[in-house]
Amino acid sequence: MSQGLRREHVGVLVRICATSDALLVALGVAGAQFLTSTLPGFQSVMLWGGVAFLLVYGALRFRAAFKGGVALVPMASDPVPMRRVVAIWLAFT
Repeated sequence: MSQGLRREHVGVLVRICATSDALLVALGVAGAQFLTSTLPGFQSVMLWGGVAFLLVYGALRFRAAFKGGVALVPMASDPVPMRRVVAIWLAFT
């Protein structure tokens, strides 16, 4: 855990992530169901679009893994206020 993130922030951030993920997944499933029932060819487009995305993304990640040279290094910093942590977390969500 980095210096800037306090231990008490973690529980709040986990709850924010779990709630937002559940909401976004439910909305995505409902939207996909609506589109597949409305547009006849949508399911095939999504299937092959997903296949293409996963193949390209997998190839890029595979190449990056063997290329190497990049690492995440935590920086020492002062504690960050909870309001700022939550705002940043929500922005990424």
